[in-house]
Amino acid sequence: MHNGLTNEITLTHKEKKFVLYPLSPSQVVKDQVQMKRKREDEKKIENQEKILRKKEVWEKSVPSHKVIQKEDKFENKNEKILLSEQPSGLLM
Repeated sequence: MHNGLTNEITLTHKEKKFVLYPLSPSQVVKDQVQMKRKREDEKKIENQEKILRKKEVWEKSVPSHKVIQKEDKFENKNEKILLSEQPSGLLM
Protein backbone atom coordinates (compact mmCIF):
# COMPACT_ATOMS: atom_id res chain seq x y z
CA MET A 1 0.00 0.00 0.00
CA HIS A 2 1.34 3.49 -0.90
CA ASN A 3 1.01 6.42 1.45
CA GLY A 4 1.10 9.54 -0.75
CA LEU A 5 1.63 11.92 2.17
CA THR A 6 4.86 10.33 3.47
CA ASN A 7 5.75 8.57 0.18
CA GLU A 8 6.08 5.21 1.97
CA ILE A 9 5.21 1.81 0.57
CA THR A 10 3.97 -0.86 2.97
CA LEU A 11 4.21 -4.53 2.01
CA THR A 12 3.12 -7.65 3.85
CA HIS A 13 4.87 -10.91 3.04
CA LYS A 14 4.31 -14.14 4.96
CA GLU A 15 2.60 -12.13 7.70
CA LYS A 16 5.61 -9.80 8.06
CA LYS A 17 5.17 -6.11 7.49
CA PHE A 18 7.81 -4.22 5.47
CA VAL A 19 7.86 -0.45 5.05
CA LEU A 20 9.92 1.07 2.22
CA TYR A 21 10.99 4.68 2.71
CA PRO A 22 12.31 6.97 -0.03
CA LEU A 23 16.03 7.70 -0.17
CA SER A 24 17.35 11.12 0.77
CA PRO A 25 19.27 13.04 -1.93
CA SER A 26 22.60 12.25 -0.24
CA GLN A 27 21.69 8.55 -0.13
CA VAL A 28 20.80 8.68 -3.85
CA VAL A 29 24.19 10.20 -4.71
CA LYS A 30 26.00 7.63 -2.56
CA ASP A 31 24.07 4.80 -4.24
CA GLN A 32 24.79 6.15 -7.74
CA VAL A 33 28.53 6.41 -7.01
CA GLN A 34 28.54 2.84 -5.72
CA MET A 35 26.69 1.57 -8.82
CA LYS A 36 29.09 3.47 -11.13
CA ARG A 37 32.14 1.89 -9.43
CA LYS A 38 30.57 -1.54 -9.73
CA ARG A 39 29.89 -1.03 -13.47
CA GLU A 40 33.47 0.18 -14.02
CA ASP A 41 34.89 -2.83 -12.16
CA GLU A 42 32.72 -5.19 -14.20
CA LYS A 43 33.86 -3.49 -17.40
CA LYS A 44 37.55 -3.83 -16.41
CA ILE A 45 37.05 -7.52 -15.67
CA GLU A 46 35.22 -8.00 -18.96
CA ASN A 47 38.03 -6.26 -20.89
CA GLN A 48 40.67 -8.40 -19.15
CA GLU A 49 38.72 -11.53 -20.04
CA LYS A 50 38.52 -10.41 -23.70
CA ILE A 51 42.28 -9.85 -23.79
CA LEU A 52 42.90 -13.29 -22.28
CA ARG A 53 40.55 -14.93 -24.80
CA LYS A 54 42.30 -13.19 -27.71
CA LYS A 55 45.68 -14.27 -26.35
CA GLU A 56 44.50 -17.87 -25.97
CA VAL A 57 43.14 -17.92 -29.53
CA TRP A 58 46.39 -16.49 -30.87
CA GLU A 59 48.52 -18.96 -28.89
CA LYS A 60 46.42 -21.87 -30.14
CA SER A 61 46.70 -20.72 -33.75
CA VAL A 62 50.50 -20.28 -33.73
CA PRO A 63 52.71 -23.18 -32.62
CA SER A 64 55.22 -22.09 -30.01
CA HIS A 65 58.23 -23.45 -31.95
CA LYS A 66 57.43 -21.15 -34.87
CA VAL A 67 57.33 -18.14 -32.59
CA ILE A 68 60.74 -19.02 -31.17
CA GLN A 69 62.20 -19.47 -34.66
CA LYS A 70 60.91 -16.07 -35.76
CA GLU A 71 62.34 -14.43 -32.66
CA ASP A 72 65.72 -16.09 -33.26
CA LYS A 73 65.77 -14.91 -36.87
CA PHE A 74 64.84 -11.41 -35.78
CA GLU A 75 67.65 -11.30 -33.21
CA ASN A 76 70.16 -12.57 -35.80
CA LYS A 77 69.12 -9.86 -38.28
CA ASN A 78 69.64 -7.20 -35.63
CA GLU A 79 73.11 -8.53 -34.91
CA LYS A 80 73.99 -8.58 -38.62
CA ILE A 81 72.70 -5.05 -39.09
CA LEU A 82 74.70 -3.80 -36.13
CA LEU A 83 77.86 -5.51 -37.41
CA SER A 84 77.46 -4.26 -40.98
CA GLU A 85 76.76 -0.63 -40.06
CA GLN A 86 79.99 1.34 -40.20
CA PRO A 87 80.53 5.06 -40.54
CA SER A 88 80.93 5.96 -44.21
CA GLY A 89 84.37 7.56 -43.64
CA LEU A 90 85.89 4.26 -42.41
CA LEU A 91 85.24 2.22 -45.57
CA MET A 92 88.46 1.15 -47.29
